[in-house]
Amino acid sequence: MPHLLNALLSVAVVAGLLAGPSLRPRLALLLGLGGSVVANQFVWMLAPGLWAHPLAPWVVSTVGAITAVAFWSLLRTSPTVLDLVGASEHQDLVGAPERQDPFVD
Repeated sequence: MPHLLNALLSVAVVAGLLAGPSLRPRLALLLGLGGSVVANQFVWMLAPGLWAHPLAPWVVSTVGAITAVAFWSLLRTSPTVLDLVGASEHQDLVGAPERQDPFVD
């Protein structure tokens, strides 16, 4: 039970420290909580003996939150599928369609 409380405390503190100075605190809180919980679950399943160390959940929570933020940044700055296939140059595929005069052939 003390290991679980230590892990929950580490998740809450790391997410709070990430959300505190953020310009978008709700997003930072979501990424911090998600990354920390997933990372702790992952390490707990793979190496329960390592996870029982008092500092391990804190390190894992920090690494998980940083990984979630890095992954989110990568997704936000990556090109779209239409950019990859070169379709963004054509107005008929992206954006508003060209206006056509119904009275002109």
